[in-house]
Amino acid sequence: MTRSIAGTCFSDHKPRFIQIKGINLDAEVGQHMLYTTNADAPGIIGLLGTVCGENGVNIANFQLGRNRPGGDAIALLYLDAPFPEKVLDQLRAHQSIDSAKPLHFDVGAA
Repeated sequence: MTRSIAGTCFSDHKPRFIQIKGINLDAEVGQHMLYTTNADAPGIIGLLGTVCGENGVNIANFQLGRNRPGGDAIALLYLDAPFPEKVLDQLRAHQSIDSAKPLHFDVGAA
């Protein structure tokens, strides 16, 4: 399986993801992030927000991308703290989520 990712730094000197797996987006890189994949369908934003909110996970930034309407989609959530494992299990158990992975980057907190 081939995976691709592209990034850049704009005038604010903060790194950003601009493309993942051929899907365009503009997501600031944060220390604690959550990466999800799913089919592009209504309700994903609400699902992610609800699961995070019900479990006390604060979202600092939320970016979406898709390759086409109804196709493959990704979400990148920039979080204030690491994503709890028990919440990750809850999210992964949902039929709409294909995969969910916590990410950690050695960047300064915003």
